[in-house]
Amino acid sequence: MKKIISIMLVVLTVASLIPAIGVSAAVPNSSLDRYKITLDPGHGLKSSGWDGADGATDWGGEVEDKYNWRIANQAKATLQAAGVTVYMTKSTLEACPDFQTRINTATNNGSGTFVSIHNNSSDSTSASGSQVFIGNGNYLPDCDARSEAMGIVIQDKLRDEVGIRVNTRPYSENSGSSYYPDGSRQDYYGIIQRGKRARLHAVLIVEGCFQSNQSDVQTFLLNPQKVLDMGTAIAHGIMEYYGISGEKYHTMIEPDGLSPVGGENKAPEISAVVQKGINATYGIKGWSVHEDEATGYEYQVNGGSWTALPAELRSDVANATTSYPQSKVNSFILPLNVSSLNTGANTIKVRGKTASGGTYDIATYNLFVNPAPGTTYMTTNKDRYCLNEPIKITAKGDCEGAWVGLFKDGEEPGSVTSLYWFEMHTGEVTVNDLVNDGIANSRASTDFTPGTYKLYTFVDEDYYQDPNIPVKTLTIIDSYHSFLDDPASTGTSVSKGELLHTQGWALHPDGLSAIQISIDNGAFVNMTTYVRDDVFAAYPNYTTSCADMNAFKYDIPTSNLTVSSHTATIQAVTKNNETFEIDVFTFEVTPMAYDGEITIKDDSGLTIDESADGKKEIIGVKLGMTAEQLTALFDGEYAITDANGNALEGKIASGCIIKLSYEGAFYDTAVIIVDCDLDGNGIASTKDIIRAKKFMADSSVVCYSKAADLNRDGVVTAEDISVIAQTCVG
Repeated sequence: MKKIISIMLVVLTVASLIPAIGVSAAVPNSSLDRYKITLDPGHGLKSSGWDGADGATDWGGEVEDKYNWRIANQAKATLQAAGVTVYMTKSTLEACPDFQTRINTATNNGSGTFVSIHNNSSDSTSASGSQVFIGNGNYLPDCDARSEAMGIVIQDKLRDEVGIRVNTRPYSENSGSSYYPDGSRQDYYGIIQRGKRARLHAVLIVEGCFQSNQSDVQTFLLNPQKVLDMGTAIAHGIMEYYGISGEKYHTMIEPDGLSPVGGENKAPEISAVVQKGINATYGIKGWSVHEDEATGYEYQVNGGSWTALPAELRSDVANATTSYPQSKVNSFILPLNVSSLNTGANTIKVRGKTASGGTYDIATYNLFVNPAPGTTYMTTNKDRYCLNEPIKITAKGDCEGAWVGLFKDGEEPGSVTSLYWFEMHTGEVTVNDLVNDGIANSRASTDFTPGTYKLYTFVDEDYYQDPNIPVKTLTIIDSYHSFLDDPASTGTSVSKGELLHTQGWALHPDGLSAIQISIDNGAFVNMTTYVRDDVFAAYPNYTTSCADMNAFKYDIPTSNLTVSSHTATIQAVTKNNETFEIDVFTFEVTPMAYDGEITIKDDSGLTIDESADGKKEIIGVKLGMTAEQLTALFDGEYAITDANGNALEGKIASGCIIKLSYEGAFYDTAVIIVDCDLDGNGIASTKDIIRAKKFMADSSVVCYSKAADLNRDGVVTAEDISVIAQTCVG
């Protein structure tokens, strides 16, 4: 939070404006030798169809590779002017080296940073702005973290210096079937894969804007200066990441009522409070010189167009800054009309223009403008809200008797009636007040639907608008939306040891900070999140609040889950730390099919019968053996379990049908039939084995129990068989 300083108008002497200046020598290039940058102009080789996206041609533009080439060369020139060593992956527009050759340009020259420059394309014509692709953080995560940090700075420069919005912050995509040497999932983009394998300091892909978006093309790509500005902005982002200052200038700002602030290579921020009706003007004044010669100055109010500042050549400044060229101008002064500013917060930026056609930041003024005494001042605490989540609107000053009118976007007072009127008496109005207690002006209630609205404030109900109160634009959205794409239905099955893929999307007006999953009411863990343009296309009002995430995916591991039914719960966490449920679904973990070889010791006395529908039935276990003794008859790390996968301990009764477990998985096709006297003739014979198989194969038998002297009367009789039926039939 910046400190707000009240304004006092005073007269400053020339002596107070010019501090003692010690101009230091430029940073020697040798200190920058460790920063070797490789720039990769994407695509090329038109004859082979590798020249990139061609969406801009629909609006009179060119194919992508031509823009990439110009942007990369401008970035190169800007970096070299700052003393940075730059290598290019190709020397002509038409050249199109393969990915490895491009990466070799960096490694062969000892360059640690690789930036591939592109312009984007999408099936969605609404997709716009900059994107940056980085590695997925699995293999060499430090490289990906550095790439992400650099990508964020570059996107900020594209936004602030060129005007290109940030579509998504740096993110990654995985290859579907390839892996790095450590076994982690490989990155989707080949240039990133090879850059990481070469162990570069940072490797990233910068997508300047979208060739498939008409506004991006017409605003940026069809403007030759904007194309060059994109290259300059990318270079400035790289320089800021490495702390490289590419230019030398000196600035001193003289704020009204405050001491001068500034210095060499400094662009100060000034915070102040003014009041309409009391402060007629606020002085935007000071001086600035640049090593490339400052030829003029401009100012911008609240992100609007840049306007020239009145400039002059001051001898006192010239005498104090003799190391800088200043043959034309070196200072500026503008009495800014306070009544022309919005009531509330205002941002005024000042920049200089140089002889070579560039610009540089001079100062930022944060002016908070209070309304004139006795007027109403409307604010809201956020611009977006749900229909079921009213947002307070506060009024400062003499609010009683003021009226608030809610209009659809595009409607103007006087030409149509408002959707709702509300007369303020308490100083606060909520959306519920407007909808429930306001005057509806006979318009259909169905007119009040999610969308963009304007909030006007009037002195009376005759549409006399208070000129000191800005019109507030509000976006009303209908709570949250979510959908689970995978699994498509509850109750899906997955073999033990396999991954169950889940993915879907969610939106909330407050934005999302995380999307999480819980298995069987356990702890919630974060899922992988990313941004899907198709979701934004369906719900465009959420593009601001959910710009950094709206989709999720996660592979549920089943190796540690039991063979049974499980429940997964997916929830989203908003940026206000509230949660809402996305979906709850069940899934079945089934035994893993055994496709290996069961081996037994030569002297075990066991035989393997594979004749019954492919099952491996192990025959020959003697009555009264322990589970440990039985395990010892096999070659391999096997375990003996009952039909439910529970370990058996102690003696195994005759007739037990037992499963074989290997590496934690249970196999239906590997069962053991114990030699037993089922027919009661005093010996264990083939007939007994056949009878045991019959019990095992009977579809009505859902568990395998003992087939022996179960009633403990000393002999195996039909009564024992009856006990089996009662035990095993589900």
